[in-house]
Amino acid sequence: MPAYKTGKKTAQYSLDFKLKAVEWSYETHRTVKSVAEALDIHTLMLVRWSFLDLIRKGNGLRLFL
Repeated sequence: MPAYKTGKKTAQYSLDFKLKAVEWSYETHRTVKSVAEALDIHTLMLVRWSFLDLIRKGNGLRLFL
């Protein structure tokens, strides 16, 4: 299957940016949606980063046991 050339470049975020975004979304007075909008990223991307952060900390769900 050929690669599509749209002219868009996929944004790559640093680990530091991701961790700060996740920590910001953990604050009780903030929602994931408001943080994602403020950082101009998709809500599901922030949710994915949050889930990966939980796994990294050892608090994530163990899927496919």
